[in-house]
Amino acid sequence: MLFPMPIASQQIRALTASLYEWSLKKVPDDTQAVPRRAAGTKTDKVGRKTIAVMLESAGAAERESHLACTDVGVPTYSVAIGL
Repeated sequence: MLFPMPIASQQIRALTASLYEWSLKKVPDDTQAVPRRAAGTKTDKVGRKTIAVMLESAGAAERESHLACTDVGVPTYSVAIGL
């Protein structure tokens, strides 16, 4: 038998803040692989520079435990809670 357990809104806020922060400190390897592949095919100078900035931002975030800059196109994630 399951007993429903109320979850306080503060717990949800703390969890979602933690998940969001975690997601911005480590861009998944498969997500980083896509712009790496694209970098080899882009001929436009601005496109190549944008990809380089995206990858550097993701790498710096992981190396230095900082948040990746989402302004350069690094994906963010949404988590649905509930049924």
